[in-house]
Amino acid sequence: MRSKHLLPLGIALSLALLTVAVDTYPGGNQSSPIAIGFDWKQNYLCDLFAATAVNGAPNSARIWAISGWFLFCASFAFFFIRFSNNIDPKSAARIIRYFGILGMIAAFLVVTPLHNAAITATLVFTMISVLYITIFIFKSKMTSLKIIAVLSILIGYATAAVYYTRFHLEILPILQKATLAVALIWILSLHYFTTREDFAPRQTA
Repeated sequence: MRSKHLLPLGIALSLALLTVAVDTYPGGNQSSPIAIGFDWKQNYLCDLFAATAVNGAPNSARIWAISGWFLFCASFAFFFIRFSNNIDPKSAARIIRYFGILGMIAAFLVVTPLHNAAITATLVFTMISVLYITIFIFKSKMTSLKIIAVLSILIGYATAAVYYTRFHLEILPILQKATLAVALIWILSLHYFTTREDFAPRQTA
């Protein structure tokens, strides 16, 4: 049971480090390069990872942000590993586990110069795992998790659409954070409120 609490602990620590990064970010964003501090509506999380802030100042938030993001991605990878143990057949469990892990490795690489390629890889790998999880949720009787699953996928696709088309790019920072927030709610719900029995094949009479 102790290992069950590693996920929220990892997430809590990651959010604490990211909060420090937000508080120490020098400033500058997509609408105002000379702005002071981090603007939740205008700054991307990726702004926290750069060596230099958008306003040209040395980015004192970087070490906190990268450390927090590493823990965040590691926590999500732990979720995919643990949750996959609830799934039969094993072939589906392996897809959820390994594509989830690959997605989180790619997600961490957004802190590197591979940022753009890493975002694409994250979307591809993670969405495969998420779609498999969603299929099993829809085979279950968990209505609330079905709603959250659909919401998570829709907001994820909306964020990707804005990112790749550059259409209404001004809302992307908000969508980015909303995507992560919904994903957090979803995985914590799956982690705490589902068991292997919820996804067991239904017995036919």
